[in-house]
Amino acid sequence: MRFLVEWIDGGVNRAAEERATLCELGIELGIDVDAQNACRFIDDVSKEETESLVVPAVHLAEGLATDWWIIFGGRDRDHGIRRYRTGFALPDLFFRTDGSTFEVTSKAFSSENPHLRFPFHGGERLSRVVAEAELSRFIDAVVDRLAGKGVRNSEVAECWSRVVESRNDPDEQAFCEAAGALRLDPYAISDEDARFIEEANHVFSQESLIEFLAGIGKEERLASILERVHQMESRPAAAASLPELGDVSCQIEPLIRHDWSDRPWEVGYRAAWAFRQALGVTSDDRFASHMTLARKLGAVQFEPAKLFDGIRALVSRPDGETRIHLHDHGGDKKSADITEISNFSFARAVGDAVCFRNTRRSVVNDLHHAERQATGRAFAAEFLAPVESVFAMWEDGRDVEAIADEFSVSSYVIEKQIANQHRIQALRDAYGQRKPFKQAVDEAIRKGSAPS
Repeated sequence: MRFLVEWIDGGVNRAAEERATLCELGIELGIDVDAQNACRFIDDVSKEETESLVVPAVHLAEGLATDWWIIFGGRDRDHGIRRYRTGFALPDLFFRTDGSTFEVTSKAFSSENPHLRFPFHGGERLSRVVAEAELSRFIDAVVDRLAGKGVRNSEVAECWSRVVESRNDPDEQAFCEAAGALRLDPYAISDEDARFIEEANHVFSQESLIEFLAGIGKEERLASILERVHQMESRPAAAASLPELGDVSCQIEPLIRHDWSDRPWEVGYRAAWAFRQALGVTSDDRFASHMTLARKLGAVQFEPAKLFDGIRALVSRPDGETRIHLHDHGGDKKSADITEISNFSFARAVGDAVCFRNTRRSVVNDLHHAERQATGRAFAAEFLAPVESVFAMWEDGRDVEAIADEFSVSSYVIEKQIANQHRIQALRDAYGQRKPFKQAVDEAIRKGSAPS
């Protein structure tokens, strides 16, 4: 993603800020020769094609600065820039972040006033660090242009200075991003919401805090939800303890280390393969319920508990040992639906504990485009219903419902495994089938410690 700005002098716009920042604007997505300009448009009247928009940049820059923390604190939602058009044309461009990666997507779009058509449809995936740097560069350029043209005390300059100051203070940045996760402006926040964020920060931290906040609704923002976390941790350890989980996770941790370039589903699948191997689980093994897996991980007495709607499990390490508090979905304990939900939610929590070992507490919730949640879903799907076994049954003529019953998961999980079979297999060929990968797991298990 790259903002291209060519300033235009002598504009006739009435507002001083618009006159000063009138420019030819382009937004390139992609790399080098493959880059495409999302601002390229076709005039439906003249039929002429133009590579850039002539607009005042101030409104876009001010919007990005104002919503900075909502953009980077948000999870599971798109943030479109057309909300900043203020009477001028802009492409249908969206930002989305899962925490470590930043995705930019442009959709083909026709504007009625003025009559313009934006034909480009595509996007780019980049690291959050790079995205922050490019958006900052654009906003800085607009603020500098305003100052150079003698426009003092502009809204965008004032707003951006607050953001820059907050970004230079780690504690303040963490607070602002947490407010953004709740879709709140950290500079105009109520005392009640500020207290809630501070209290939540004592319970969760970093990305687990953001995903917790992004996954709850305003009506659930009560102290009782945090009190419930402490109540869970005060239960007898045996109700949530999984004695074998920590050692196995430690053994395979070096094999599943990842950075922003690894998609969450890649990390989850790789972790599932290594975890199955470390546990000695074969393709013939099935986990009929969450208790089957809990016992495999050393649980003697494991009991679900009531959490909150939308929170499917809580992962905590109050004394260094990993504990999973599984939400009791209620209803008939023999119900297939309850079994499937509990089984998958529990496996997601195990995946979170395996892939993010250094987090004191985290939740499994209903967010989709969030790093930890997406990783946990991929782990659970591949651990409970390995794609090779699923696809073999599918090719053998068994229907989705029968396969789902076989693995005690929902038919949706099986449908996704079948749909993703080619990309999972390609990843498995790249990671899981290589001798060094398998040998590293075996050596770690034999030594009883993580491989160097």
